[in-house]
Amino acid sequence: MRPNRGNITRPTVAEVYAYRQYVDENMLLFFEKTTLNKELEAICLLGFNYEQQHQELLFTDIKYILGGNPLFSALQNASFETSACNLTENYLAVAKGIYTVGYKGNNFHFDNEKGVHKVFLHAFRCQDRLITNKEYLEFILAGGYQDVNFWLAEAWDWVKVNGIVAPMYWHLIEEEWYHFTLHGLQKIDLYALITHVSFYEAEAYARWRGKRLLTEFEREVACKMYNPKTESTFLES
Repeated sequence: MRPNRGNITRPTVAEVYAYRQYVDENMLLFFEKTTLNKELEAICLLGFNYEQQHQELLFTDIKYILGGNPLFSALQNASFETSACNLTENYLAVAKGIYTVGYKGNNFHFDNEKGVHKVFLHAFRCQDRLITNKEYLEFILAGGYQDVNFWLAEAWDWVKVNGIVAPMYWHLIEEEWYHFTLHGLQKIDLYALITHVSFYEAEAYARWRGKRLLTEFEREVACKMYNPKTESTFLES
């Protein structure tokens, strides 16, 4: 069913807004007349966070639909300024040892984040920033999508069967790279973080750089150790 959900008849815009108004009014009425206990608070909080996921999916679907349109129609017009950033390679070291992973706090979290447990990690180093469009473009220009040596077997089949030559939404127009955004077709911001790459592409890029991707546990430990906001795309081999 999921692959065909785009074929389902949608309600009209007026019906959607009417439904939204109905839900809002009844939720407000519920909060006015109900004293929330911990169980109800947990249910409401889960609902709010789940709705945020749906909002993200709405933008994902809208971008996919508009991105497949040869007119590259914009959801909202806007202009952007590009700015250079520091591309220095700094690495964070994590020593070999046993680490605790999983969530054990009292703030909101989904059930798949629970199950605190211990994992053993070998010593590793990870870069302290994510990869930019400029760095990934070097992989493209070096023929990364044409070299089987950087791709897993299944990944190489995916590249050849689908004719993949760049990340999703990237387009080479008159010798310049553009990508489709919700604001229409824009020139690639070389210093923006790379997006819309699959696991296959990320893994191939890492191999090309002589690196490897972080595992889930390595990423979590490094983030907790250095900065809750720090993430990394690849590791030094």
